[in-house]
Amino acid sequence: MRLANARGLACLAVALVGVLGCAEEQPEESRDPARIEGNDRSEQHPVAAIPGRPKDLATVKKIQQRYGEQIFDAFDGVVGHGIGAAEPGSAPKPSEDAFIIVVYLEDSSGRPAEAHSLKGVPLRFTVTGEFRAY
Repeated sequence: MRLANARGLACLAVALVGVLGCAEEQPEESRDPARIEGNDRSEQHPVAAIPGRPKDLATVKKIQQRYGEQIFDAFDGVVGHGIGAAEPGSAPKPSEDAFIIVVYLEDSSGRPAEAHSLKGVPLRFTVTGEFRAY
């Protein structure tokens, strides 16, 4: 239950800071590593230690909705993720290739040293701490 609340709060925090999307909560059984897409040896895991290129908003939303749950399994200390502008502080048009996925971490120990992407969409890591309901 605590994890579900943390994800809900992550979505709320994402909305409050002006990020444009948020992952939908998945049933707990979908987090079983044996059932995760990408663990099938015939398909490459969608989270890769390679830089990606920003994409348009619709494409990033589709990728985040389909594969976003795997971000929680790929990195330690993830408390949520959302969609943001590739250039912080900018306001790109939805059709511009200017969107990425922002991964929110509990602390900096989960931040990878190298660039990562999710199905070609860059991941930006931000330390926010644990999300709590008050």
